Amino acid sequence: MGKVLIIGIDGMDSELISKFEEDLPTICKLKDDGIYLNPKTIFPPDSDTSWASIYTGLNPAKHGIVHFVDALEKSHKYLSEEIDNKTIRGKTFWDIAGDHGKKVCILLPHVGYPVWPVNGIMVGRSSLKDEIMTYPDGLFNEHDLSQLNTIKKFPGRKKFSEEYINKHIELVENSMRFGLEIYKKENWDLFLYIHQHWMLYLISFGIVVMKMIPHI
Repeated sequence: MGKVLIIGIDGMDSELISKFEEDLPTICKLKDDGIYLNPKTIFPPDSDTSWASIYTGLNPAKHGIVHFVDALEKSHKYLSEEIDNKTIRGKTFWDIAGDHGKKVCILLPHVGYPVWPVNGIMVGRSSLKDEIMTYPDGLFNEHDLSQLNTIKKFPGRKKFSEEYINKHIELVENSMRFGLEIYKKENWDLFLYIHQHWMLYLISFGIVVMKMIPHI
Protein backbone atom coordinates (compact mmCIF):
# COMPACT_ATOMS: atom_id res chain seq x y z
CA MET A 1 0.00 0.00 0.00
CA GLY A 2 1.30 3.46 -0.90
CA LYS A 3 1.45 6.47 1.36
CA VAL A 4 -1.62 8.67 1.81
CA LEU A 5 -1.24 12.45 2.15
CA ILE A 6 -4.28 14.51 3.15
CA ILE A 7 -4.27 18.31 3.28
CA GLY A 8 -7.44 19.77 4.73
CA ILE A 9 -8.22 23.46 4.27
CA ASP A 10 -10.91 24.56 6.68
CA GLY A 11 -13.53 26.93 5.31
CA MET A 12 -12.34 26.71 1.71
CA ASP A 13 -15.04 28.08 -0.57
CA SER A 14 -15.27 26.61 -4.08
CA GLU A 15 -16.60 29.94 -5.34
CA LEU A 16 -13.48 31.71 -4.06
CA ILE A 17 -11.28 29.11 -5.73
CA SER A 18 -13.04 29.77 -9.03
CA LYS A 19 -12.82 33.53 -8.53
CA PHE A 20 -9.07 33.54 -7.82
CA GLU A 21 -8.01 30.50 -9.83
CA GLU A 22 -5.45 32.50 -11.83
CA ASP A 23 -3.66 33.26 -8.55
CA LEU A 24 -3.85 29.63 -7.33
CA PRO A 25 -2.08 27.55 -10.00
CA THR A 26 -1.21 24.62 -7.72
CA ILE A 27 -4.73 24.18 -6.41
CA CYS A 28 -6.14 24.53 -9.91
CA LYS A 29 -3.71 21.90 -11.23
CA LEU A 30 -4.82 19.48 -8.52
CA LYS A 31 -8.42 20.25 -9.43
CA ASP A 32 -7.83 19.71 -13.16
CA ASP A 33 -5.63 16.61 -12.89
CA GLY A 34 -7.61 14.88 -10.16
CA ILE A 35 -11.26 14.44 -9.27
CA TYR A 36 -13.20 17.57 -8.37
CA LEU A 37 -16.26 17.14 -6.19
CA ASN A 38 -18.62 19.73 -4.75
CA PRO A 39 -20.28 17.83 -1.90
CA LYS A 40 -22.94 19.26 0.36
CA THR A 41 -22.01 20.09 3.93
CA ILE A 42 -23.55 18.62 7.05
CA PHE A 43 -25.80 20.54 9.46
CA PRO A 44 -24.95 22.55 11.42
CA PRO A 45 -22.15 23.66 9.05
CA ASP A 46 -19.63 24.53 11.78
CA SER A 47 -15.96 23.58 11.54
CA ASP A 48 -15.74 21.25 14.54
CA THR A 49 -18.94 19.46 13.56
CA SER A 50 -17.91 19.10 9.92
CA TRP A 51 -14.42 17.83 10.66
CA ALA A 52 -15.72 15.29 13.16
CA SER A 53 -17.90 13.92 10.34
CA ILE A 54 -14.91 13.80 7.98
CA TYR A 55 -12.77 12.04 10.60
CA THR A 56 -15.35 9.40 11.51
CA GLY A 57 -17.63 9.13 8.48
CA LEU A 58 -20.60 9.72 10.78
CA ASN A 59 -23.24 12.44 10.77
CA PRO A 60 -23.46 14.78 13.79
CA ALA A 61 -26.32 12.81 15.34
CA LYS A 62 -24.00 9.81 15.52
CA HIS A 63 -20.60 11.34 16.36
CA GLY A 64 -22.03 13.78 18.90
CA ILE A 65 -19.92 16.89 18.20
CA VAL A 66 -22.27 19.82 17.66
CA HIS A 67 -21.19 23.42 18.17
CA PHE A 68 -24.41 25.29 18.81
CA VAL A 69 -24.73 28.98 17.90
CA ASP A 70 -27.63 31.20 18.91
CA ALA A 71 -28.69 32.84 15.65
CA LEU A 72 -30.48 35.59 17.58
CA GLU A 73 -27.43 36.55 19.63
CA LYS A 74 -26.22 39.97 18.42
CA SER A 75 -22.86 39.99 20.18
CA HIS A 76 -19.81 37.84 19.46
CA LYS A 77 -19.18 35.45 22.34
CA TYR A 78 -16.33 33.01 22.70
CA LEU A 79 -16.36 29.53 24.13
CA SER A 80 -15.27 29.32 27.74
CA GLU A 81 -14.02 25.75 27.33
CA GLU A 82 -12.69 23.52 24.58
CA ILE A 83 -14.90 21.20 22.59
CA ASP A 84 -14.49 17.89 24.44
CA ASN A 85 -13.10 15.50 21.84
CA LYS A 86 -13.41 12.65 24.33
CA THR A 87 -17.13 12.63 23.57
CA ILE A 88 -16.62 11.78 19.87
CA ARG A 89 -18.49 8.59 19.12
CA GLY A 90 -16.90 6.47 16.44
CA LYS A 91 -13.27 6.06 15.40
CA THR A 92 -11.23 8.49 13.36
CA PHE A 93 -9.80 7.17 10.11
CA TRP A 94 -6.26 7.59 11.45
CA ASP A 95 -7.07 5.51 14.54
CA ILE A 96 -8.42 2.78 12.25
CA ALA A 97 -5.27 3.01 10.12
CA GLY A 98 -3.13 2.83 13.26
CA ASP A 99 -5.00 -0.23 14.48
CA HIS A 100 -3.94 -1.91 11.23
CA GLY A 101 -0.29 -1.12 11.80
CA LYS A 102 -0.01 2.05 9.71
CA LYS A 103 2.18 4.86 10.99
CA VAL A 104 0.24 8.12 11.14
CA CYS A 105 1.30 11.75 11.36
CA ILE A 106 -1.59 14.01 12.39
CA LEU A 107 -0.92 17.75 12.52
CA LEU A 108 -3.18 20.48 13.92
CA PRO A 109 -6.60 18.89 13.36
CA HIS A 110 -9.83 20.52 14.47
CA VAL A 111 -11.13 18.84 17.63
CA GLY A 112 -7.58 17.53 18.04
CA TYR A 113 -6.90 19.05 21.45
CA PRO A 114 -6.12 17.47 23.77
CA VAL A 115 -4.22 14.92 21.70
CA TRP A 116 -4.64 11.19 22.30
CA PRO A 117 -2.42 8.12 21.76
CA VAL A 118 -1.95 7.21 18.09
CA ASN A 119 0.31 4.83 16.19
CA GLY A 120 2.73 7.58 15.30
CA ILE A 121 2.60 11.27 16.20
CA MET A 122 -0.12 13.82 16.76
CA VAL A 123 0.12 17.58 17.32
CA GLY A 124 -2.88 19.57 18.55
CA ARG A 125 -3.40 23.16 19.66
CA SER A 126 -5.87 24.82 21.96
CA SER A 127 -8.26 27.36 20.49
CA LEU A 128 -8.67 29.14 23.84
CA LYS A 129 -5.27 29.16 25.50
CA ASP A 130 -1.67 29.23 24.36
CA GLU A 131 -0.83 25.55 24.47
CA ILE A 132 0.45 23.05 21.93
CA MET A 133 0.27 19.35 22.81
CA THR A 134 2.12 16.47 21.19
CA TYR A 135 1.86 12.72 21.31
CA PRO A 136 4.22 11.31 22.38
CA ASP A 137 4.78 14.08 24.90
CA GLY A 138 7.89 16.20 24.44
CA LEU A 139 8.21 15.88 20.67
CA PHE A 140 9.80 18.61 18.57
CA ASN A 141 11.63 20.32 21.43
CA GLU A 142 13.90 21.82 18.79
CA HIS A 143 10.92 23.81 17.49
CA ASP A 144 9.34 26.89 19.05
CA LEU A 145 5.84 25.43 19.07
CA SER A 146 4.48 28.64 20.58
CA GLN A 147 4.61 30.04 17.04
CA LEU A 148 1.69 27.73 16.22
CA ASN A 149 -0.63 29.12 18.90
CA THR A 150 -3.92 30.49 17.61
CA ILE A 151 -4.64 34.21 17.61
CA LYS A 152 -7.20 34.97 20.24
CA LYS A 153 -10.15 37.38 20.00
CA PHE A 154 -11.96 38.67 16.96
CA PRO A 155 -11.90 42.44 16.36
CA GLY A 156 -15.11 42.71 14.36
CA ARG A 157 -15.53 43.10 10.63
CA LYS A 158 -14.73 46.82 10.55
CA LYS A 159 -11.71 46.78 12.87
CA PHE A 160 -9.11 44.71 11.03
CA SER A 161 -5.77 46.41 11.63
CA GLU A 162 -2.60 45.88 9.64
CA GLU A 163 -1.02 44.35 12.73
CA TYR A 164 -3.89 41.88 13.16
CA ILE A 165 -3.74 40.81 9.51
CA ASN A 166 0.05 40.41 9.63
CA LYS A 167 -0.24 38.19 12.71
CA HIS A 168 -2.55 35.92 10.76
CA ILE A 169 -0.17 35.80 7.81
CA GLU A 170 2.71 34.96 10.15
CA LEU A 171 0.68 32.17 11.77
CA VAL A 172 -0.20 30.72 8.36
CA GLU A 173 3.46 30.76 7.32
CA ASN A 174 4.65 29.23 10.62
CA SER A 175 2.05 26.46 10.46
CA MET A 176 2.79 25.60 6.84
CA ARG A 177 6.55 25.66 7.43
CA PHE A 178 6.17 23.33 10.40
CA GLY A 179 3.90 20.98 8.46
CA LEU A 180 6.29 20.79 5.52
CA GLU A 181 9.28 20.07 7.74
CA ILE A 182 7.48 17.25 9.59
CA TYR A 183 6.24 15.88 6.26
CA LYS A 184 9.84 15.56 5.06
CA LYS A 185 11.35 14.41 8.35
CA GLU A 186 9.00 11.79 9.76
CA ASN A 187 8.35 8.23 8.61
CA TRP A 188 4.62 7.84 7.92
CA ASP A 189 2.00 5.89 5.99
CA LEU A 190 -0.80 8.40 6.55
CA PHE A 191 -0.14 12.13 6.87
CA LEU A 192 -2.88 14.63 7.74
CA TYR A 193 -2.33 18.39 7.94
CA ILE A 194 -5.26 20.70 8.62
CA HIS A 195 -4.90 24.32 7.55
CA GLN A 196 -7.33 26.31 9.65
CA HIS A 197 -9.43 29.06 8.15
CA TRP A 198 -8.28 32.32 9.74
CA MET A 199 -7.20 33.91 6.46
CA LEU A 200 -10.14 32.54 4.50
CA TYR A 201 -12.73 34.18 6.71
CA LEU A 202 -11.02 37.53 6.14
CA ILE A 203 -11.37 36.99 2.39
CA SER A 204 -15.04 36.20 2.94
CA PHE A 205 -15.39 39.66 4.47
CA GLY A 206 -13.59 41.27 1.51
CA ILE A 207 -10.49 42.13 3.54
CA VAL A 208 -7.03 42.58 1.93
CA VAL A 209 -7.69 39.86 -0.61
CA MET A 210 -4.68 40.40 -2.83
CA LYS A 211 -2.28 40.62 0.10
CA MET A 212 -3.32 37.22 1.35
CA ILE A 213 -3.58 35.29 -1.90
CA PRO A 214 0.13 34.27 -1.95
CA HIS A 215 -0.25 32.71 1.50
CA ILE A 216 -3.18 30.39 0.71
